Amino acid sequence: FIKTKSLAEASDNQTYENNFREVHFFGGVIFNAVHFVGRVNFIMSCFKNSLFWDVDFSQTEIFFLESTFEKMEMIQCHLPKATSFDKCIFRNTLFQNKKLQETVNEIMFDKIEFQDCVFKETNTFGEKIFKTKPFFIDCTFEGQFNIEHKYLQYSYEDIEGKINLSMWRDLFRRLKSNHLTYHNLIDASELRKQELYARELELESKKPSLFSRDWIEKWQLCFYRHTSDHHTDLLRIIGWVLSVIAVFGVLLFACRYGLKFDDFATNHKNHFLIQLLTPTFSEWITQTKIIGLKIMWLPYLCFACGFVFKRIRWIMSLAVVFLIIAIQPKYILGIGGLIGGEIQKCGMFENFLFVFYGLFLGLLLFSLQKTARKNSIVPS
Repeated sequence: FIKTKSLAEASDNQTYENNFREVHFFGGVIFNAVHFVGRVNFIMSCFKNSLFWDVDFSQTEIFFLESTFEKMEMIQCHLPKATSFDKCIFRNTLFQNKKLQETVNEIMFDKIEFQDCVFKETNTFGEKIFKTKPFFIDCTFEGQFNIEHKYLQYSYEDIEGKINLSMWRDLFRRLKSNHLTYHNLIDASELRKQELYARELELESKKPSLFSRDWIEKWQLCFYRHTSDHHTDLLRIIGWVLSVIAVFGVLLFACRYGLKFDDFATNHKNHFLIQLLTPTFSEWITQTKIIGLKIMWLPYLCFACGFVFKRIRWIMSLAVVFLIIAIQPKYILGIGGLIGGEIQKCGMFENFLFVFYGLFLGLLLFSLQKTARKNSIVPS
């Protein structure tokens, strides 16, 4: 079918002007520069060693039902309306847009849906194929499935608006397994992350009872989504570790000294860093006492306000962590007070502070080491 024009226009939404129902195309069948004006029916058709090149489908809907595509190529075609592949089998197929003119930027599929389809052996979707993300509903991926990850990428907010969350979680799981089989580890880790997004939202929709197994799993997924994006964002988890250590250090300082900064300087007067800062520190304490006691809250207020801005939060956290390491490094892991016995004489608040800090930091350090390991972000 070369330079064929089917000019019969669609008369209604039920009649197929171009009926290829149960037609089998075997052995080098070519559709080249073909233009279909009316509706086309490819129900239960079979394409083997076939080529669609520069074919234009102008009708409102293109529907492939229970069709088989084997060693079929669809190149530089245009399907401007909704396209549906339902219960189809794809084996060694190629969808590609390679216009001769670089200025032409025409998308093959404006809107496409694959439902109950099976992709066997090698199937490839090239660049500029989809205008919007394709829908894969209950599909099976048995062979190598090559597609740009941006067409499979969904954020937490994108998935949040979906209806059937279990279906989306199953889709991400199948695609992840397919990518792992063919050693595409980076995209597999992204799909794993999306699978966990869907799982968290699925548990949220169930409204589990307090402290039930589903409730604990939901909050565990929520925790790792915020702190490390499910062990995929190294900078984020490092930032969380630094921030938690910094907050602990400031709270511990406030618990022990409050506004008595001069007591802190006296207790650590032999430390080289305190000796270095003592002239400036003493002058500041003297000036604040003259002005009024309320200004002594300024360091705490600046620390709290600085956490609103990401860059300032990083700088402040690094500064506080540096001071803790320089002055009392044993408190970094939260066990210094417990081992040294100092925690017993500082009140109930400090007891709880050490315990909760130790538990929280332990979870963060576990996530940090898991994120940092190259292969751990991809489940086996």
